[in-house]
Amino acid sequence: MRFAACLTLCFVPLTGAAAEARYWTIESGAELLAGETAGLAVDSEGRLRIAVSAELAAEPEAPNLWAIAAGRGQLFLGSGNDGQLLAVDASGQLEVLLDAGEPEIHAVAYGPDGRVYAATSPDGQVRSISAEGEVSTFFDPPDRYIWSLAFAADGGLFVATGGRGRLYRVAPDGTQRQVFESKDTHLTSLAADSRGGVYAGSSPSGIVYRVDPALEVFAVHDSGYQEVKALEAAPDGGVYAAVVGTAQPGPAPPQAPDQGGSTSAGVTVVVSAPETPEQGAQAEGVAETPAPPQLSPAAQPGAVLRIRADGAVERLWFSAQQAPHCLALSPDGVLVGTGDEGRLYRVRDDHTWSMEGEFPGRQITAISPTGDGGLALATSNPGRIYRLSTAAGQQGSFVSAVHDAGVVSAWGRLTWEGARAADGVVSLESRSGNTATPDGTWSDWSPPHTDPGSASVSSADARFLQLRATLKAAAGSSPTLTSIRAAYLQRNLPPEIVSITVYDAGQVFQKPMAVTPEAPILGLDPDAAPGAAAPPTPALPMGNALFRRGLRTFAWQSRDANGDRLAFDIEYRAETDERIRPLRRGLEDPVFTWDTSMVPDGRYVLRVTADDAPSNPSRLALRGTRESRVFLVDNTPPLVSLQAGDAAVEALVVDAASPVRRLEYSVDGGPWGELHPADGISDSPEERFSIPLDGLSPGAHLVVARATDQLGNVSVARVEVHTP
Repeated sequence: MRFAACLTLCFVPLTGAAAEARYWTIESGAELLAGETAGLAVDSEGRLRIAVSAELAAEPEAPNLWAIAAGRGQLFLGSGNDGQLLAVDASGQLEVLLDAGEPEIHAVAYGPDGRVYAATSPDGQVRSISAEGEVSTFFDPPDRYIWSLAFAADGGLFVATGGRGRLYRVAPDGTQRQVFESKDTHLTSLAADSRGGVYAGSSPSGIVYRVDPALEVFAVHDSGYQEVKALEAAPDGGVYAAVVGTAQPGPAPPQAPDQGGSTSAGVTVVVSAPETPEQGAQAEGVAETPAPPQLSPAAQPGAVLRIRADGAVERLWFSAQQAPHCLALSPDGVLVGTGDEGRLYRVRDDHTWSMEGEFPGRQITAISPTGDGGLALATSNPGRIYRLSTAAGQQGSFVSAVHDAGVVSAWGRLTWEGARAADGVVSLESRSGNTATPDGTWSDWSPPHTDPGSASVSSADARFLQLRATLKAAAGSSPTLTSIRAAYLQRNLPPEIVSITVYDAGQVFQKPMAVTPEAPILGLDPDAAPGAAAPPTPALPMGNALFRRGLRTFAWQSRDANGDRLAFDIEYRAETDERIRPLRRGLEDPVFTWDTSMVPDGRYVLRVTADDAPSNPSRLALRGTRESRVFLVDNTPPLVSLQAGDAAVEALVVDAASPVRRLEYSVDGGPWGELHPADGISDSPEERFSIPLDGLSPGAHLVVARATDQLGNVSVARVEVHTP
């Protein structure tokens, strides 16, 4: 038998440094389920052990097996798509007891009278088959679907139907009675209790009902899910319920408290539940009824609930996507068959779980005790029958999911922990490669290591690693594996400056949460001289945008394939000069604000160098460099010349480095007005303007002109004019 699972892998770097060892650790139940197991069980505490042995009992040709019952030393199976009742003996010999002429047999029960009862759909009949093979119609309700059968302690047969959502009771003598009709269109599951009553589950509202021996009906729980997929009566008078489908608003079972690790959360694996296609013609004389309950394959959350006899409800197991399909009692809880990985779980009353095995069928659709202490499982897609014994197997293996170290790495020590049974053996192997999926380019599996105190990963340096553990039992006792850890050292790669943003001249950003009279500027150290090491400051988001003349802000993005801590050196050069001059060393934050008043006006380039020395010894440290786009430094205001005339003041604005942005004027302290240049657009370092003087009263007037260049430098000129 082959098991497959899904694993979350975690690596724990000591400090995130490329020159320090990192560790890939597999130690939780969810992490183990991400790998593939064969013959091993995985539990919620993160333990691997050898599972109970299982053998393939039969391979019917039917793609789906919906129901199973045991009796007379045989297993009786209801199949899908071909609508047959099959019998399997201890040798695996298959026999067709009934070819129903309908697509589905969704329910099978072995009666106290020694007859086998099979429910067909979509014509809704219960057929009985004697030990001699005699077939008769035992019950023919007006409903289209029959989803479940359950015998009461007195031999009466409860029948759950779909289309009208009805529950019937048929006495051994054939006397029939409708017990009740649910508000839901389908009653999908039944479980007879030890007191002569029965529990029933519905769809699409997911309600669990209790029917007492007097046939009085009481709704014991509204699950909030779409369907009660399976029920199993508990010895204490309560019931276990497997519920599936997207939970609906309204009453729902409380979240079970965490027991540490992932004991109460179950596992999260992407799956889809098997669908039951509606097939066959409408039964004559029966009104059109809704289709059988189907669940969207896109979202299949499911849970296992325990409803106590006093009405208290516990959620023992939950999956955000995986659907439970069937239940069977176990000494400490229930066994749960799920899809879409065909997994068998043991869910305990203390909220812990163990995955007891995975089968090739995509869904485990039915579980039944065999009468000899063992269990029989039926799977669908494809339809298979398996027998499980109570004894553990002799050997099992676990193959991890592929671990991505990020870059080519050297592998180190390999350790594992667990409980070693007498003469039991745990061995580990490894293989490596540079493709995400193992292929012919990967190394072979290494020789097995059996001593965790002296083992190391002997596979070739590569980016990807996979581990394989083998457990061998001795004297019927299985060793236990609880943790696997592989050390590795990444090959150091140079850091990279991905991009540099050059903000507009004068645009700066306040340090967040700074409460001072003068707003401190992010990235600016006014006391540091060129070449001095900047004091270490934590990386902070940019605060409010401000304007400060003469300052220029630069920010950059960097990345390092090793995840190293980086330090940044800042240098600059004139556009036409190859000489690089230092500005700052050892910045920790990816932002720098430069007071450009220290350099002449002109065009410049900023260079940022990332150094991974904080995470590596100097001999292994690497650097990456990038230059910014060319930017202009212009700290000199424009020159403004004013010439008064009779009707206007002529203004000439000249800037040595950047275009003139605008000219504003004010007469006698009045409001500022803005002028357009003579050529209609401000786009050159020299512009002419005409300030009108019309409308002024006779006498002397003061005209003030204010010119601003492209980088925000401002100059002011004044002239006195006399109006006749």
